[in-house]
Amino acid sequence: MPGFDGTGPAGMGPMTGGGRGKGRGMGMVSGIGIGGGIKPIERTSASAVGKEQDLEKLKSEAEAVAQQLSDIQLRIKELEEKK
Repeated sequence: MPGFDGTGPAGMGPMTGGGRGKGRGMGMVSGIGIGGGIKPIERTSASAVGKEQDLEKLKSEAEAVAQQLSDIQLRIKELEEKK
């Protein structure tokens, strides 16, 4: 959470990162939130914010989701190796 201001990575809100920072709270296990920690994405019309801004926001959101998936897959691998 850059600046510890509650905005989360890339200003996308709390509980949107990989859980590696000090923002972890109850219900967190090894950086993965209960229920996946994925929140609904707020959408605005492209005309309201401009197509370029909407495109950049969508790319940023896709990157955050990809990072979450990567973190989940890493944790799965760690748990499978401990069997």
